Amino acid sequence: MEIVDKVGSMDEDAQLSNLSPTCCELVSPRGAVAVASILQTLLLTAFVGMFFWMKSEEFFHPNSPLSPIVLIISSIYFFCIICSTIGSISQYESSLVISTYLLQTFILFTDLIAISVVFCMAVGNRNEWLDSLPPMLVKEERFEKMLGPFWMYLSAISLHITVAANMCFLQSINQYIAVLRREPLDSNS
Repeated sequence: MEIVDKVGSMDEDAQLSNLSPTCCELVSPRGAVAVASILQTLLLTAFVGMFFWMKSEEFFHPNSPLSPIVLIISSIYFFCIICSTIGSISQYESSLVISTYLLQTFILFTDLIAISVVFCMAVGNRNEWLDSLPPMLVKEERFEKMLGPFWMYLSAISLHITVAANMCFLQSINQYIAVLRREPLDSNS
């Protein structure tokens, strides 16, 4: 019985060593998903914490629709983290696939917001309605005081960096799905 367990363990190690490296090269694909889930949790905590801090410091107008937008995007991201954690622990491929769909949705929304910010900055001075949009959502003088005159570009770059990090997380999840599709790993070994 002990020999069979060692052979099964060797097969799993051989299976994992044949993979191309992910963004978490020091761990197995299953471990990479766990590391990605931890990093996503830290990112979500920082994002929501920063939003509430900025809201308490009155960076946003009281009637701004940013709170529901942040709530929707944060909820999508939170469910993505839950699904990837469950998939990593239980090795359920369906949970990981749901996680990739949620993460892709998060990436799409975040990138659309970033592109909208850049578009608003680039075309805003030529279009009266676009020029009036940022002051309706945020208090520009607060952002300019903190980040300088290019605060909109810095915000868009920050959103793009968030998208890039999440694409690395997506790669880790997709690689683990590929491992599970080749041959489901035995959780007893």
